[in-house]
Amino acid sequence: MIVFPGGATGIAADSGGRRVLFDTNSAGGQSFSRGVLIYLPLDWQDAIRAMIRSPLAAGALLILFPLFMWLLLIALQVTLPLSSLNAPLTHAASAALDRPVSFTGDIRLVPSLVPTLEVTDISIGNPTGREGKLVHIERVHMELDLLSLLFQEFVLESIQANGVTIGLWVYEDGSQNWDLSPEHELGGTQLSEQPAVEQAWIMAADVRHIDISDISISYIDLARGANLAWDMDSLRGHLPWSEELLLQGKGHYLQQPMELAVTGGTLQDLLLNAPDWFVHAELKTPGLQLALNWDRHSSGNETTLSVQGPSLHTLSPVAGFDVPAWGPYRAAGKLAYTDNSYVIPNLELELGESRMNGVVHFRMGDQAPHLDADLSSTRLQLDDFWIGAVAQEQPASTGQEGATVEDSATGAAVAIPNVAEENSLEPRGIEYFLSGEVLENFSLDLKLEFQELFLGQSLLGDGRLSVRTEADSVTVRDLRVNIPEGGIDLTGKMALLAQGYALDFQLRVANFDYGVLVRHDDPESEVHGKVYLNLDLQSTTPHLEDTLRHGSGLVDVGVWPEVYQPGTFDTWSVGLVKASLEQFEPQSPLNCVVSRFELDKGVMHERSLMIDTEKMRVLGDAVIDFKEQTVDVILVPRIKERIFVNLATPVQLIGSFQDFEPRVKGSDIAFSVVRSGLNIVLLGIPLLFQTTLQPDGSADCLRAMGKDTRLSRK
Repeated sequence: MIVFPGGATGIAADSGGRRVLFDTNSAGGQSFSRGVLIYLPLDWQDAIRAMIRSPLAAGALLILFPLFMWLLLIALQVTLPLSSLNAPLTHAASAALDRPVSFTGDIRLVPSLVPTLEVTDISIGNPTGREGKLVHIERVHMELDLLSLLFQEFVLESIQANGVTIGLWVYEDGSQNWDLSPEHELGGTQLSEQPAVEQAWIMAADVRHIDISDISISYIDLARGANLAWDMDSLRGHLPWSEELLLQGKGHYLQQPMELAVTGGTLQDLLLNAPDWFVHAELKTPGLQLALNWDRHSSGNETTLSVQGPSLHTLSPVAGFDVPAWGPYRAAGKLAYTDNSYVIPNLELELGESRMNGVVHFRMGDQAPHLDADLSSTRLQLDDFWIGAVAQEQPASTGQEGATVEDSATGAAVAIPNVAEENSLEPRGIEYFLSGEVLENFSLDLKLEFQELFLGQSLLGDGRLSVRTEADSVTVRDLRVNIPEGGIDLTGKMALLAQGYALDFQLRVANFDYGVLVRHDDPESEVHGKVYLNLDLQSTTPHLEDTLRHGSGLVDVGVWPEVYQPGTFDTWSVGLVKASLEQFEPQSPLNCVVSRFELDKGVMHERSLMIDTEKMRVLGDAVIDFKEQTVDVILVPRIKERIFVNLATPVQLIGSFQDFEPRVKGSDIAFSVVRSGLNIVLLGIPLLFQTTLQPDGSADCLRAMGKDTRLSRK
């Protein structure tokens, strides 16, 4: 038998009386210019006629004739071009996926005992009107074991593909290009959903070899500017009929080696709709391990996700900003998709020593995703969330240098922005995480209840937190920490301005043992004491560190030291108290310090200022200017004991936060000398009118702080 490319076959007689198969290339069917001729002797004609008359012979002819033709094609190494299928395949696939699909390359069938189908240049575009492509494959090569069909088996000897590019896009409105959910409207015609019809698979099947090479995967979030790129060098495996699916791949992510392993159920269970089937995928890199499991059960489908690594900072390219280097971490739970949001109903989160669990909803918004989390914690360690722990060991990168994607409109290569070029290796401060650069990437609504809150090895107590973040604000609706006979309460809001921040917050601290802060850095320290704090502040400031410089409100602080160690706190306010005591009784034990101020546009004026020691009480008048960073304090001492000679003289402390000096007026010295002289001359008569003070003036400090102040002493 003969195949004449582009023509038909026919029979004619030559001058020798022989039957000839020929190719009709011309309109009249007279040309013998192309093709291969096979001469049939005249006596074969009778044999063929006899075979046609016999049913058995005719059946054999119907079987052997196609086989003979196939063997002839193999012998002649003829390739059958099927490019005429490009247009119908393009139309059918585009209609099925409701997006542009193109077969623009060659489609060829190579006849052999293992027939080979080769397709080149296949593309699946993004939804109409969107830039980029979802998938592009340069070449697909499939080999079919023809003889297996005789045994009612469909065996693909191999599937090979190379030059596979996958682009995952998230657009400004939150939609994704990988959502292949069928639209119910196509070409203006309303389509009705058809009930699913189960069809039984009638023969065994087998995919013996899968070999995919040169795979590029990119993730591009146009709304947040987050970009990722993976490169898979190879993905190899098999999908047998009665054995489990196995795929193994190697590649690179952020210029680090990456391994991918995929296991799954048998092809038999998949095609026969067995009640149980699964696919498990695990991705490993030096900084990330991700596992995705999909299980089909008779009761329904279930997807579980887990991700873990040494530091959350490795997730910076996904988040679109520099995530703090908190870790190690692990998150796991079931994953469901409903109402345009992802839900993890049983999240288990481990971060350092902290343990949390609860429900998380993740919804793609118009501009940024929204995260709604309702969590509880058995143990929450503040050190795991220290903002100071953001020093990066390596830059946050979105992919390998020079990574590009193809623009669907022009076909030109577009560079994927590399976050590493913008990120710094320097530690990020609190202002960075409260800036628009971070907040615009997501919105958060968090509710957290914790049973044990630790700072270092010290247990603070239990409590709750409710906070909401938006693109331009952070609102602390409720923060409560229950501590023994006291507590910490914080509410407030921070709003981002064009140049700075608008702050309005209230902080209450009662009976907090400040020794916890000391022991955090020095576990062997025995320093402890109680502090009361009341802040009610409003401030519009260009920098958070200048909140008091531009603020107004109330600042009340009360301290009751129990075990004091010099040099414990190195701040200007502690230095001011220390300098005050040095002017009078530096060796006298300190009972308490109370300072209540009113802040007006960066300048504080005292409402009450008292320092109480075992031998002396000091009252004061103070002006503290945060704009100029200056102090002006007048301290008036009073000796608690009745003595004849009392040279305690008022002292003024004036200067800057870093350097202030005491000053004593001459008139005050003269008054002290005269007063002591009168005590001696008049034999102590003035002492009769002098009220004595108790050595421990803690109760007076409590009254000075306000009627709601209660002190818990060990």
